[in-house]
Amino acid sequence: MDKEATIARAGSMAYEGAKPEKVIAFLHEAGFNQVDSMLALRRAFAMSVADAKEAMAKSPTWAGSGERLDEAAEEASQLVALEQKETT
Repeated sequence: MDKEATIARAGSMAYEGAKPEKVIAFLHEAGFNQVDSMLALRRAFAMSVADAKEAMAKSPTWAGSGERLDEAAEEASQLVALEQKETT
């Protein structure tokens, strides 16, 4: 499954009522890194990068990744800002 198809499936899972942890595990199993997982969660659940980071910090899937999550959230926030700038 390619990246966009995986993100679309994550969105479908969220729409069908899956909890963020289930989607996080799905993304991890699909090979998504922390940044891509945060961006996919943001899209799937219409949440902020900060909320996606918090969900991942609470997730057993990414347990022990605290400091790296901070760095990933910063990178994800920068990518979101770039994306928003490009669409305006």
